[in-house]
Amino acid sequence: MGVIGSVVSAVGAAQQAQAQADQADREAVIEKINARTRSQQGVAESEKIIQEGRSLARRQLALAGAGNIEPRTGSVALLINETEKLTKLDEMSALWNASAEQTNFQNRAKSYEGQAAAYRQAASISFLQGITAIGGALKLNA
Repeated sequence: MGVIGSVVSAVGAAQQAQAQADQADREAVIEKINARTRSQQGVAESEKIIQEGRSLARRQLALAGAGNIEPRTGSVALLINETEKLTKLDEMSALWNASAEQTNFQNRAKSYEGQAAAYRQAASISFLQGITAIGGALKLNA
């Protein structure tokens, strides 16, 4: 392959590596957005669970009151207490799951950022190879 062919090949490889780096950068941005979105969804889910749990506890209190049952003692109190515990567990599960998914998105973003850096390095190396080919040709012609 002649000098011109080597230069064209090196420039093409550098452009391809840069395009791959740009794509990896875009993927990293998407994963970061997904991480933030999932975190916000987890908070919204947990707030919904809290509201539903409170609503259920209020209905339980109202039913007990309607039946002239003391809601703060005995089995009714145990039921309301259990509802509060289960609500808290559901809330914590929603936050935990969202956090785990957020971490996965963040890890994928870091992986894409690493790929982008590797592609940029490959682009630089390809560009330097093209310059080296030109320099070698100039030396031969001198």
